[in-house]
Amino acid sequence: VVESTVETLAHNPNGTTRLNQYLVHKYLGQGSYGTVYQATNLDTGIEYAIKEFSLSFLRRTLWSLIQRHPNARRSTPATPTAASGAAAAADAQLRHEIAVLKRLHHPHCVKLHEVLDDPDNDALYMVIDLCPNGPVWRVDRVAGQAAVRLAPVIARKYFTDILLGVEYLHAHGIYHHDLKPANLLLTADDQVKIVDFGIAEMLKHPGKSTSSSASSRRRMPTQSTLAAASDVWSMGVVLYMMLFGRLPFFSPILIHLYRAIAHDDPPLLVAPHATTQVSADAIDLLTGLLAKNPRDRISLDRIRAHPWISDHGRIVLPTRDENVAVVEGVSEADVQLAV
Repeated sequence: VVESTVETLAHNPNGTTRLNQYLVHKYLGQGSYGTVYQATNLDTGIEYAIKEFSLSFLRRTLWSLIQRHPNARRSTPATPTAASGAAAAADAQLRHEIAVLKRLHHPHCVKLHEVLDDPDNDALYMVIDLCPNGPVWRVDRVAGQAAVRLAPVIARKYFTDILLGVEYLHAHGIYHHDLKPANLLLTADDQVKIVDFGIAEMLKHPGKSTSSSASSRRRMPTQSTLAAASDVWSMGVVLYMMLFGRLPFFSPILIHLYRAIAHDDPPLLVAPHATTQVSADAIDLLTGLLAKNPRDRISLDRIRAHPWISDHGRIVLPTRDENVAVVEGVSEADVQLAV
């Protein structure tokens, strides 16, 4: 991964922007933590997505969360501007997380290719894989439904891609906490790639590094178990949408939605409303994914061994060891060069 400082930033009359060797030519959308654009590397002709972050926003958010963290020292200044060391703490956290993201590499996780630092304009740019076919699924926020449901063979293929990507992230101490169709993008060759896994983890759980070995040692077993179970639940919601073309729980009134999630069975999975739209194997897997109690929820190991995933032995996945190839540790030099 290349680390660079923004040397060229020029806005052209035709609406494009020159950002070092990249020509930014298309707005793709607003992500959870930044704005996303499509850009061409003028040296190679390769298309990328570039995500723009506000450095001050990242620092403020990190600092606020660090302050609320149970392990925050009482002597720590109350704001990032209260002491130079305070702002440095947030910067150090940001650098470490980016250094870890640079070392991750998996076919179903978006790859970070370059980081561009532009402190004069309060900006940080991450150059990542472009997934031109967009979200794996688009849901009508008003109706809680999609236009069509996917054929089981397509749903299985996409879900297996997600499974392998999540398994890789979990093996390296990263829990997404925000798996949804908007964060599951399709490449030109119809592969699913997971996005927004590093920044989401960092901003929701400061101090819990995404470094594989270090994070696994620091996290309490219960924390890891619950974080993994949360991602499994989200995978269940995604699979339900793929197979049924609708959300398992939906209400325009938020408190009603919370109650349904907490107390109701997913429609179409249990008698007397069980459906024949999908196979019994798919129903069984969905029931395990959407179990209310996290401790009752199916594990990733059991998901990969489920007959619906393997189509009763017709599909062979890479072994877990093959899938989660170890990421090298992050050195102090990596951290210093992260941004």
